[in-house]
Amino acid sequence: MSSENDREYQRREDARREHDRAVWRDQDLRDEDGRQDRSREDRRRSEEITEAWQALRRGDTAWAIRNVAGPDAGLTYLRAMENPDVGYEAANEPAEESPPWPKHDIVDTLAELVENVETAPPHATFDLRPPDSGGDVRVRALIVDPFLNTAIGSMWTSMRGGVPFQREHGSFWIRACLLRNRAAAATTMERVRDLIRDLP
Repeated sequence: MSSENDREYQRREDARREHDRAVWRDQDLRDEDGRQDRSREDRRRSEEITEAWQALRRGDTAWAIRNVAGPDAGLTYLRAMENPDVGYEAANEPAEESPPWPKHDIVDTLAELVENVETAPPHATFDLRPPDSGGDVRVRALIVDPFLNTAIGSMWTSMRGGVPFQREHGSFWIRACLLRNRAAAATTMERVRDLIRDLP
């Protein structure tokens, strides 16, 4: 009996050690991912600063501001140049209060997913990020600044190689459990679409 207890104790200890090793491996992977992210960010920032100096030498103030202070600052500068009478403060007045989005930061059900998509800004596009270590996927809602439809905005887009700047309106996570059942979710959505189409 004692040897059986010893074996059970040893089995539990082995399982605990294996669990601890798995946790440490996961932490090491997260730490390494963080180091790589910081390294990429530092490299990107260094490249942006270099591009900003080059833009200043060319006399391209908007592009220099964009690289130093970010795309929103570059757009603000271009707006001010297009409408100098409006003034900086007016260009930065807060927009009307809109309801917070997304309604569900973490989506576990098809109903929550539909609600988030339904309440997103009408012209938003969705950007899916790669799954994280747990299989969850982050969804970002991106919107194009209306200013980009103006002449100077079009020039700004042209300077970016024809790709309009989209700012992130918000984001939410789709749980792996919903992603595993995506076939059933797609079938449900098709049935709902058919039902709506056939309504009198």
